[in-house]
Formats: sequence, C-alpha cells, structure tokens
Amino acid sequence: MSRIEEKFLETFGEEPDLVAAAPGRVNLIGEHIDYSDGFVLPFAIKDRTLVAARKRSDSTVRIASAQRRNKVVTVDINQVKPGLKGEWERYALGVLWSMGVKAVSYTHLTLPTKA
Repeated sequence: MSRIEEKFLETFGEEPDLVAAAPGRVNLIGEHIDYSDGFVLPFAIKDRTLVAARKRSDSTVRIASAQRRNKVVTVDINQVKPGLKGEWERYALGVLWSMGVKAVSYTHLTLPTKA
C-alpha cells in the first residue's frame, strides 16, 4: 500500500478506489509569455501532486490534505461555485466544479504532503 493510500485509510477509514499522480513543473524562463510567441523553458521536477479518491453515494465531498493535519473539510458538491468561501480546499473544489462533478462521484479527496 502506498503512502497516500495509507493516509487516505487513516483519515477516512476506507481504502481509495483511485490514486492519481501528476508531475511537478517549473518554468525556468518565460512565465506567461508562451501564448504571445515568447520563449519558454518548462521542465518536470521530481515532486508530484497525488490524489486519492473514493466513490460516495451522496453529494458530500470530504477533502483532507497531508499538509493540513487533522483537518477534514466537508462540503455539499451542489453548493460548490465560484466565490466559495474557504481556504486551500477551494483549489480541489474548483477542479471538481470546472469538471461539472455532481453527486455520486469520486468525492473523498486527499492531497499529498508535497503539492
């Protein structure tokens, strides 16, 4: 079992249905000029963003981050919209909102120690 799966189990009491990862990326030069024909030099780094998720049968989203110990944010997915009050969890909720995620979706999320 991976570290993120262990953290998910510890936090939510169940194993995740899905674990996904994306590589980190930095731009050495060219931040925000690539779309105006400027030069850019992006490259991947070894840090990764990890997400573990489990399907629920209701519209509740529970989000935890390994960076925010002992804090689980609970939100109804139907209440997620631009301008939602909150802190770090708005990043994950914004992704769900932009994807049009509704009830009966992968809605337990846990984020990595190094995001």
